[in-house]
Amino acid sequence: VRFTPEQIVARAVSKLGHAEYHILNDNCESFSRWCVTGNATSHQALSVGVGLGVGFLTLITGTSPIGAILATVVAAKAWDWSHNRSSKRTDGQFRSLPSSSSIPQIEPSSSSEE
Repeated sequence: VRFTPEQIVARAVSKLGHAEYHILNDNCESFSRWCVTGNATSHQALSVGVGLGVGFLTLITGTSPIGAILATVVAAKAWDWSHNRSSKRTDGQFRSLPSSSSIPQIEPSSSSEE
């Protein structure tokens, strides 16, 4: 599912004031993916988990710490590349963005600072 640019903006605006943040499952990537597709998955956060798992398994099988670190980085980057490639995001749908007049304008809140 991919929402239209107008729907994406409306979905993003609907989250204004949302103050919850979690590095793994409620971060900027999961927010942007949710706005566009409705799926709040963060592939970057998942790649860290995959990398750490591979690194840990490599370490407990007797590989040197340097080898385990290398395996962690390579596994995380490979997983992220295979699940988060730009070729999956550039299908031309967003070449024509809505005009600025159709995007809701948000007025800054006035605060009385003295």
